[in-house]
Amino acid sequence: MFKGVLVVVVVVEVLMFKGVLVVVVVVLIFKGVLVVVVVVEVVVFKGVLVLLVVVLIFKGVLVVVVVVEVLMFKGVLVVVVVVLMFKGVLVVVVVVEVLMFKGVLVVVVVVLIFKGVLVVVVVVEVLMFKGVLVVVVVVLMFKGVLVVVVVVEVLMFKGVLVVVVVVLMFKGVLVVVVVVEVLMFKGVLVVVVVVLMFKGVLVVVVVVEVLMFKGVLVVVVVVLIFKGVLVVVVVVVVVVVEEVLMFKGVLVVVLVFKGVLVLVVLIFDET
Repeated sequence: MFKGVLVVVVVVEVLMFKGVLVVVVVVLIFKGVLVVVVVVEVVVFKGVLVLLVVVLIFKGVLVVVVVVEVLMFKGVLVVVVVVLMFKGVLVVVVVVEVLMFKGVLVVVVVVLIFKGVLVVVVVVEVLMFKGVLVVVVVVLMFKGVLVVVVVVEVLMFKGVLVVVVVVLMFKGVLVVVVVVEVLMFKGVLVVVVVVLMFKGVLVVVVVVEVLMFKGVLVVVVVVLIFKGVLVVVVVVVVVVVEEVLMFKGVLVVVLVFKGVLVLVVLIFDET
């Protein structure tokens, strides 16, 4: 009884570690709130005192903080922590793996139920490519929307880092962005990209071929189903008037008139 409040302090164990007095304490009923503080283990790692602590019922909220593992990796202290029920929200933060890659600390983390939303952030793979750290990440259920971001492949092409990415269900829309191929043509990086279902419209953009003609970079592009209309745009060549091209047995005369690309196609029999 301290100032009208029942206070129970139980010192269950006393330790002296590296010149520091450590006490395992349980406190019950402090200012009308049940508080349990349990130091379940004491560790001194690289001169740093680490305590495993559980706190139950603080200010009417069940709070469980469990340091389940302590690691010292390359001079960095890493702690695995689980937190349950903070301010009425179930929060689980689990550092399930710790990696040191090329001097960079990488941690795999899972977070469940934060502010009523299921959030899972999983770093499933870590790559070091040409001095660049690349991480594969999956995020599930953020603000009621399923979001999956997966870096499925990493390429290094002519000193440029290229990443294949898939995104599923963003703001209720299925979005798939896939970099399926990377080309380097005359010092220009060209990427083949497919996008499926953006704002309810199926959009496929494919750079199917790259040509260099008369010093001009030419890209063949196909767009399928845009706003319910089938659209095929093939930029065979972008040059000035009077340029002539022979493409697969067909004579193509390209005219650019007031910013409009005009294709004059003549069937040409080589025989």
